[in-house]
Amino acid sequence: MLHFPWGFAVFLPFLLSLASDPHDPCYDANRHPRYCLPELSELASGHLVEASSTCGRPPGRFCTFQDSTDTASKFCQRCKENSHLPEYLTDTDGGATCWWSQPAANATLTLALGRRVEVLYVALRFCSPRPESLAIYKSMDYGRSWVPFQFFSAHCRRRYHLPTTTVISKSMEHEAACINAQTAPKPLAGGLVAFLPLAGRPSARVFEYSPVLQDWVTATDLRVSFDRMHSTQTLGLRRREASYGVAELQEKPRPESLAID
Repeated sequence: MLHFPWGFAVFLPFLLSLASDPHDPCYDANRHPRYCLPELSELASGHLVEASSTCGRPPGRFCTFQDSTDTASKFCQRCKENSHLPEYLTDTDGGATCWWSQPAANATLTLALGRRVEVLYVALRFCSPRPESLAIYKSMDYGRSWVPFQFFSAHCRRRYHLPTTTVISKSMEHEAACINAQTAPKPLAGGLVAFLPLAGRPSARVFEYSPVLQDWVTATDLRVSFDRMHSTQTLGLRRREASYGVAELQEKPRPESLAID
């Protein structure tokens, strides 16, 4: 059975630096690129994530839901300083630890990958309800500039001035799409947001011959922007209780995660 452990994950089927390896399965004996699917590596593990805010600075409250289907199961507690740090996003404790933001309408998480990599999968597993609107950005120059990678929103046009994408045409293979999937408030805990940069792109099956897609998936840094929560009335929370919470890094990527239709 396919299982998604908790986490914020970036799965990398290959690094650009592998091109110098004479045993690289992505190149033939003449150093020409060829189709391959080498073993996945997981670069985010152990890397520090920079958060725009963290609960406990100053001390405050955050609320979880003991029943992921019932807003009446709200359980609030005090967030002490250093108790829900962004370091928990890339540690090895699984779902036992979560980063929580301060109560706020928006927040960001930034992950430096440390080198140019080709990203095939980005995922977050939430301790809080999923946002109504969320954006993923990438940098190709170590954080000096950023471009949109993907938008998720229940209201794409209102929030991001984009239509809801149903089909990605060849002419927009290098553009960020906006979808309304994975934006429902329920489950109130444990919800997944996952993005496969090649999924639905017409040239994905001939990736090795597509400079456009190779450039599209290349990044040195990733940033996740939580842009809007569901209303506090929908969540059964007071404004000062509404925070974003994200759990741990997914430790062992599965080959099934890379299935591309």
